[in-house]
Amino acid sequence: MSIGSQDVAAIRNQSGQFFGALGRGDVTAVADMHTDNAVVLAPNRRIIQGADIQAFWRNMAGQFQNLEFTSVGVEPLGKEAAREIGRFRFTPEGENAEPVLAKYLILWQNIEGNWKISSIVWNRRETGQHRGRGRQ
Repeated sequence: MSIGSQDVAAIRNQSGQFFGALGRGDVTAVADMHTDNAVVLAPNRRIIQGADIQAFWRNMAGQFQNLEFTSVGVEPLGKEAAREIGRFRFTPEGENAEPVLAKYLILWQNIEGNWKISSIVWNRRETGQHRGRGRQ
């Protein structure tokens, strides 16, 4: 048995809450959306886990100005897990900062009826990439 359409809608909503909180710099809300044993794999950073996650987001909060995201798809992975992929863009702090385009993968886990981030990874997309299969 796998998750249903209500769960997919809940995950998309939770994703919106996550990116919204990140864009506002609400580090506490962002950290609370992770499981206790979550893993964050940010570009060019060490592996971030557990208690280090809130500190990581606190240090990164100022980078995500004018954050926009698009969820491309949510795929059930059994009854208690799902994989979401998508894209986001933001403009880092700085007078002449260029927008950053990125793609992400979030593994969601259902913890007592709440969808939480078990793992998140993202990397930058080159601005010249095409939106075709295999080039995301």
